[in-house]
Amino acid sequence: MRGHRSIRAIFLVGALLGAAVWAAVALASSPTTIFSVPGNVVVACSSSSHCTAGNEAGEVVTFNPASPGKPKASVVRPAASHFGIEGIACPSESQCTATLETYATSNAGAVTFNPAAPGTPTPTTFAGTDGSWRAIACPSVSQCTAIGDVVGAGVEAGEEVTFNPESSATATPSAIGGELNEVACPSVSECTAVGVGGVEITFNPTALGTPASATLGGGIDLTGVACPSVSQCTAVGEQLGGTAGTEVTFNPGSPGAPTSASIANGGASAVACPSENRCSALVSVLGAENDGMEVTFNPASPGKPTPTRIGGGIDSARSIACPSSSQCTAAGVHTTPPSVGQEVTFNPASPAGETWKSSRCKSTYKQWSRAHKHATKAQKVAEAKALRSQHDCPASSV
Repeated sequence: MRGHRSIRAIFLVGALLGAAVWAAVALASSPTTIFSVPGNVVVACSSSSHCTAGNEAGEVVTFNPASPGKPKASVVRPAASHFGIEGIACPSESQCTATLETYATSNAGAVTFNPAAPGTPTPTTFAGTDGSWRAIACPSVSQCTAIGDVVGAGVEAGEEVTFNPESSATATPSAIGGELNEVACPSVSECTAVGVGGVEITFNPTALGTPASATLGGGIDLTGVACPSVSQCTAVGEQLGGTAGTEVTFNPGSPGAPTSASIANGGASAVACPSENRCSALVSVLGAENDGMEVTFNPASPGKPTPTRIGGGIDSARSIACPSSSQCTAAGVHTTPPSVGQEVTFNPASPAGETWKSSRCKSTYKQWSRAHKHATKAQKVAEAKALRSQHDCPASSV
């Protein structure tokens, strides 16, 4: 899931575990470049060893988040399309579906491919519309639902389209209202979409009828949603003006007037809930070195969770996938030029990372410096501070 008007991913965030689990999985705690070109990135992980990311250039890469190396990018965007990937979902290790910006009624709205061998993907055209299909959820390998603000007959409106990603048949979108940002489908018969102004729309994608809609926590620009069950969803966003990252938890079948809670002094762009009592959100904090921060909370009693920086330099317009309770992968563009696509993998039970030896601290900082030759003095100082706080690096090494 992502920030408003930027691309996002469908994901599942794992529950927090103890230090013993952290020790069992060796995870990178500093960003790794996965795309050589600038532009926003989305990521989905079908397993703890299998993640696939897409970017604005229509490229995808697949990598092992514990050891990403230098994955090779493949273009899956149709040749006729000049726009990139908006959202991505991977219901299995052998199948991913990505939504696209179309802006032409003849262009594909989505492509489905085998991440191990993208080859020639299967395109799906969405009939009679053009625009931005911002998010997608695939509760099974044979069913996906995408949402977006789409221009049809000259009018921009929130629409959904449900289709079989294994088929190249044209799919027909349906108007459901609102200015939509994100969707979650906890089952093949229930999806919940959220958007601007706190709009929430729950519907059965296989029998649309008249979708139920509600307004949550007035004034919230909702940018992410996760539904650990058909009876509970948590949405996040920010108050208009960007003064508070906010969460609101509700029953999508009967949302009523749920109470919202502030989870960060800034913004919240994405959320995932592996269970009904555990959620993790990507946030920013006003007046702080705020890129790549997360908070974890119990949606029944969120309190005031403390933001933790999970990686130096990944911008807040990013996405996250957590295939297990001890592993999350966040992706986005780096905040300094050339703003290439990066990922950072961490344990949500210990997001600040592990203690590194001085030699690793020194080599990591040198690699970062070589990759960011145009970084300002302030950015270099911030990166050094991040390594010291995240990994107990001695000042003499960075």
